[in-house]
Amino acid sequence: MYILLRHKIKNSLGETYGYRKICICSGSTPKLVDFDSTYIIGLRDTDSAVELKQKLTNSKRVCVLGNGGIATELIYELKNIDIIWVIRDKYIASAFVDVGAAEFLMNCSDADRNQDQPAKALRYTTSHVASEIESDIPGCALGPNWHAKLELTGAMAKKNVTIEFETFIKHLSETKPENDQSTDEWSVYVTLNNGKVFGCDFVISATGVCPSVPDIKVKFLLKRIVNLLK
Repeated sequence: MYILLRHKIKNSLGETYGYRKICICSGSTPKLVDFDSTYIIGLRDTDSAVELKQKLTNSKRVCVLGNGGIATELIYELKNIDIIWVIRDKYIASAFVDVGAAEFLMNCSDADRNQDQPAKALRYTTSHVASEIESDIPGCALGPNWHAKLELTGAMAKKNVTIEFETFIKHLSETKPENDQSTDEWSVYVTLNNGKVFGCDFVISATGVCPSVPDIKVKFLLKRIVNLLK
């Protein structure tokens, strides 16, 4: 625990340091959809990306939540699987492109892929598989080219993308809803706020992250921030 004292900071060991400005770089945690289910994967770091690859091997359909950079890249990178893409916006990648560009990207989302060019940027990964003790410690952030050398391939013969615009998950169930008329059996069923029901093998939550703010007394932190802005 850190306590801020008049341009000085004292750590839990009692050591005091002077400062002029403070930059908090404490990382972030995945912002998962608010449902308690083992069939939800949060795509946040390199470890979760490897877990996703393993789960895709025997999967036929996934539901992807999110409309940011990671979600959009994921939709493009997935192969040989049915995808239900659930977004709250009117068009895809709305934070980055306009409607016209979004329509072009939609045509590319389920197109056949040519051989990718080799990634030029450096990639960083963890050197070990997290143990049970370290299960709460996140791995390296995804960063650019996070999907390089990752075969995100499902168990279908080809890829198909269904986009549900301006909607969100209203309910998640591991039992088949009564209003689902399909004959297929799935691990989890997603009910959207528009009434549609989709069965899938699992849900991928690519809805961004939340800052991991350390345990600092808020009133002191806010006071220092106000003073620094003056």
